[in-house]
Order: sequence, then structure tokens, then C-alpha cells
Amino acid sequence: MYASLIETRFDVHHWEGDEAVCRCPWHDDTGRPNLYVNANSGLYNCFVCNARGKLTPDSVPGAQRLDLLRDKLRRKDEAVKTYPDEWLDRFVDHPYWRDVRKFSDETIARFRLGYDPMAGKLTIPIHSASGKVLGVIYRRLDNAKPKYLHPQGFQTSRNLFGAHLITRQRKVALVEGPLDAIACWDANIPALAAYGSRLATGQAQLLRRLGVQTLVVMTDNDAPGRLAVRQIKSSLKGVSVMVGEYEPHWSAKDPGELSKVKRKQMYHSAVPFHVWKG
Repeated sequence: MYASLIETRFDVHHWEGDEAVCRCPWHDDTGRPNLYVNANSGLYNCFVCNARGKLTPDSVPGAQRLDLLRDKLRRKDEAVKTYPDEWLDRFVDHPYWRDVRKFSDETIARFRLGYDPMAGKLTIPIHSASGKVLGVIYRRLDNAKPKYLHPQGFQTSRNLFGAHLITRQRKVALVEGPLDAIACWDANIPALAAYGSRLATGQAQLLRRLGVQTLVVMTDNDAPGRLAVRQIKSSLKGVSVMVGEYEPHWSAKDPGELSKVKRKQMYHSAVPFHVWKG
């Protein structure tokens, strides 16, 4: 009953069943969001500042504050640093992409995959949905953690890796990591990566703006990956969700470890969510 009102008036970070987890407008709610709003009852409660009450269709508490917050977030998005395409020329070729990942020269060139000799790390360029360069993800070549380093200030919850390549594609794969998405494109499968195993509200909105009608979920081959399928389904409205399944004899932990043939099989033989047995 209150879902659309919540999405309109609150900065929703994600959904947990019928509970919308939002940024609280009554205090500086950074880090993990703390305001929970129930879509059935309209009851809301912040576990930090203790703001609580009930929404009504005609009255939304703190609406003016929420509008100001939304304007602030919009201005922050507009202020995100971007780079000209030539900025990527500073990075050089590296055999890892061909010898280890087995990507084709065409794919390496398409995604401008490289290596930063100054940092001693591999580079994966990231773009906004409109195609602007937002920086690079660094990948370590040693065993140090974390393995992947995102640009400072980059908000994964508002972006999907590969979004700038989606034009007229209506059926698209969704994977967890950028390299899994690149592996799918290497097998002629249009794909997006969620930068993790959850689909945030901003990412779901971006999917709809891209015009995606059918989403083939191809998350990792583990328990969190299977849980992610259900979370992604619950986060999307108006998009058909299908599930790409791993064959029992496949030992791969993610789509990137599959051969091109098996990636294609996983994508093209995906089953509707209601048929998937999890």
C-alpha cells in the first residue's frame, strides 16, 4: 500500500522483504542506513535518532527536508569527477588479460583493460551510463586484500558496470563483478555488473531507465549468489527476471570461470524465476 509513497519520498537504500531501509531525513544518516519503513503498515522507525510514526497518503513527515536531501544528492552526482577518454592512454597493455583471463584482443580494446606501471596494478575503466569515464578499478596482482580498489567517492549503489554499452538490448545478463560482465561480453552476451551480490534501489532505477525488459541473473555459484537472486527479484518491478543455472558438473564459482560455450549455455537456457528451484 505504501511502497510507491516510500519510493517517492524517501532515499531508499534497499528493501528487506516488506521493509524499506532508508537514509533517515531527521539526522545525518551516513554509513549504513538506519530508517526502516514498513510498506504494509506505513510505520517508520529510525534506530539512531528514534524518529518514529506512521505515514499517510496525504501527509509525509519531513517532506521539505527530504526534498533538500534529494537536491543535495543530485548536486553531489553532478559534481562527480570525470575524465576525458584520453586520460586512459596513461595505462599500458598487460599479458594478464590475454593469458590469464583469456579475453580476446577486441574485448581488451573495447573495455580499455590495462595496467598502471606507477601503481603496479591492473586497471579496469568504469563509465557512467552516459559514457563518461569515472576512473578505474585497480586490481592487485599479489594476494593482498582487498583485491579490488574502487575510485574514492565512487558510488556503486548508483551505477552498473557496462551500462554505457546498453543501447537497444532488451534482454541483459546481470552478474556480480565487472570481470564477470566483461567475460559475458567476450562471449557476445550483453551484461551488467552490480558491483556485488545486492541490487540497490538506484541500480534498479537505472535498469529501468536503460529499457531492460528481461534480466538474466547469473550471480556466483554459492549460497550468497543464490540469495542474491531472490533479493534482485524482490527489488525489481516491471522487469522479467530469469535465472541462469550452473550445471552440477561445472566447477566454476562464477561466470568468469566458465568457458565461452558454457556462458552462452547459461544465458540462453535461463529459466523464469518462478520455475527456478534455487
